[in-house]
Amino acid sequence: MKRHLLSALVVGLVAASAAQDAPAKKSITMVPFKTNLPTYSVSGSDLTAQRLVQELGDEFNRYFTQSRRYVVLSRQDENAIQDEGGRMAGSNFRPEELEKFGKRLGADVLVTGEIKEFYIAAPRTIAVSGGSVVDRAVFSLAYRMVDMASGEILDTDNLTVDFTRREINQLRGDPLALTQALMSCAMLEIAKVIDPPKAVKRMKNGDYVINRGGSSVIDGSFLDAYGLEEEIVDPDTGEALGSSENLLGIVEVTRVDKKLSYARLYSGEISDDAIENGVVLRPHRATPEERDAAAKAAEEARQKASEGIRLPFD
Repeated sequence: MKRHLLSALVVGLVAASAAQDAPAKKSITMVPFKTNLPTYSVSGSDLTAQRLVQELGDEFNRYFTQSRRYVVLSRQDENAIQDEGGRMAGSNFRPEELEKFGKRLGADVLVTGEIKEFYIAAPRTIAVSGGSVVDRAVFSLAYRMVDMASGEILDTDNLTVDFTRREINQLRGDPLALTQALMSCAMLEIAKVIDPPKAVKRMKNGDYVINRGGSSVIDGSFLDAYGLEEEIVDPDTGEALGSSENLLGIVEVTRVDKKLSYARLYSGEISDDAIENGVVLRPHRATPEERDAAAKAAEEARQKASEGIRLPFD
């Protein structure tokens, strides 16, 4: 009995020591984004700005919680935090204000911004099939990511998620599924700055293992694979600016588990050496050719809908 107790004590001490040695996770929070409209159009129905902001906040919490690399602080329901965070989305603030606000939040990293545009075009009835077609699905926002301790802006950018016809068809034009997918893609774009998913292994069948799962990866989505190369250092300040990246190819996600995902190579080449050096994955940005093809397909669908059913004597 004493031997078992001693073993359990040793195991507990080793686990506690490992926990102390592990680097502390940074905390991150997103204050509700500002909006410029009271409602947004989703297939002919209205989605309130409050609901849209809440959906984005929920997606943020899901993504970073499942990444297991950050402590996520939820601050969606505090009015004072919302007002102050909205002001931080602008450029008129002082570093000392950020430090004070950061201590109030208890967060190391703050994400805030503004929703510029969100809509899923109303479906058109097609006489031939009796079905419906969603023409566009667009989500546009501006965001800012700030290190609350130093006041340094880690990243600030405008991004637009604009689904092609193929991506819309993959989700069967379902407004709820499209809303969720738009949110997920936007979150992937924001998260890629500080926490991009990576291809960590090539399996015997040629598929790749991705170190993300759950709602942070979309089954059936396409991701651009970038190989990490040499680190870039500012010659004037000596500051590390990050690693240069080389586009290696495109992968298609084929399966999503709770903590891992799997993808097949769609185009290009990703070697084992590249994976060892580091391969980061980012949402695929459609090329001009892909956009043109999507626009052509949408125009053909509209023409087909306007023609209706033609009888032999027409």
